[in-house]
Amino acid sequence: MVRMLNASESAADWTESEFQNCELGDRRLVRRLRQLATDMARKPRATIPDACVSWTKTKAAYRFFDHPEMTIEQLLEGHLQATVQRMKEHRVVLAVQDTTTINYAAHLQTEGLGPTNRNANSGRGMLLHSTLAVTPEQIPLGILDAQMWSRDPAQHGKNHQRNRKAIDQKESRKWLDGFQSTARWVSQCPNTKLVNVADREGDIYELLAAALQPGAPGLLVRMMHNRQIAQSDQALLWEHMARQPVAQIVAVDLPRSPSIAARRARCEIRFGPVQLKAPTIKAGKPGLSGVWFIEIREISTPPGKIEPVLWRLLTTLPVENLEQAMEKVRWYLIRWQIEVFHRTLKTGCAVESLELETINRLKLAVGLKMIIAWHITALVHGARTEPQAPASAVLPSAQIVVLLAVTKMKVTAQSLTLQEAMRAIAGLGGFLGRKHDGEPGALTLWRGIQRLNDMVAAVSALQNVGNG
Repeated sequence: MVRMLNASESAADWTESEFQNCELGDRRLVRRLRQLATDMARKPRATIPDACVSWTKTKAAYRFFDHPEMTIEQLLEGHLQATVQRMKEHRVVLAVQDTTTINYAAHLQTEGLGPTNRNANSGRGMLLHSTLAVTPEQIPLGILDAQMWSRDPAQHGKNHQRNRKAIDQKESRKWLDGFQSTARWVSQCPNTKLVNVADREGDIYELLAAALQPGAPGLLVRMMHNRQIAQSDQALLWEHMARQPVAQIVAVDLPRSPSIAARRARCEIRFGPVQLKAPTIKAGKPGLSGVWFIEIREISTPPGKIEPVLWRLLTTLPVENLEQAMEKVRWYLIRWQIEVFHRTLKTGCAVESLELETINRLKLAVGLKMIIAWHITALVHGARTEPQAPASAVLPSAQIVVLLAVTKMKVTAQSLTLQEAMRAIAGLGGFLGRKHDGEPGALTLWRGIQRLNDMVAAVSALQNVGNG
């Protein structure tokens, strides 16, 4: 859970803590960054002028994003240092990475954008590849890496030439860079096992080879390629895995997705060591030893159009027994947290509604919104895992007073729990709270926080008028 706040602290205090190690070369820039984070966190879906309220603060925000020497790495550095400190408190941290498209098709005046899909004329925007630090208990600790780029329209449609290119010339380099963003912290977190987790697109030779180097983080990746194994010139890995005896029938709890409800799947599990040959296109490269496979194959699916589970995983960590195999399966399930984070960034923070004139300005604004998205994601998790914690540990007193007044809850500010507060706030955002609704998600919570902040601001303005 995020750092607990005192009831007397304001909504700006989390930003002061989060950016206390930020080095921008100018204290005024750091103060502006904290103010921007505070304003945008209060109204995460708002435009920059709406979030900043005054024209003076809006102009200062645009000057900040237009700073000629500001980089996304500098902007994220303070948050990154805070993330690493949180990582040190855990025995295992999963660095989950994935790519999402940020669509700016309607922003025709923004310079530096490029195609975002296979049709060069039907998408316009940029791509974001994130690495998010998460614990096996699904606690989001922070952002470890954020790569943003736009594709060159002149190179679009030349994907068939990718096998002729070195890894540094390919877009898939992002997976290796995401892995290295994890590797840089291994020595600073000696008591924490760091494991990089990637989906099928991350199944590349260079990533596996990097993870097998001494002192590297662990790697867990879902397979895309049916690789040749060293046991035979003709043997392929997937067929080899299918021939192995079933270790056990296990139950795998699948999380809810936008179109499919959460469910429990009965699956066969197989695992074992394997030695892989280098791909043919990597002629002269060494094979990969010290790799383990896990196969999860669903036995039957419930009625309806549900695709049965078939996960083929590779890892550089030992899988010598069923317990170790199931541990890696649970870790792979944590990968869904990066999709939740990206959905929160785009839906809850309305990052695709940012209106800035150049891609460099957009990158800085998106980077700041990423930190805000992480903060709210951590709050949502805290409400679910520590429901009886006092709301005053997270919410400032002004928000609690207004929330109790508006919702007419029959509790005191001192006895209000975090779960009660979050459900009440989500109610302001449209959450109905019916028995089958479960706990509120990030979107309704975001809407509710924005409404609550508006109410707090209105009460404060009325008090100032009265005092005047």
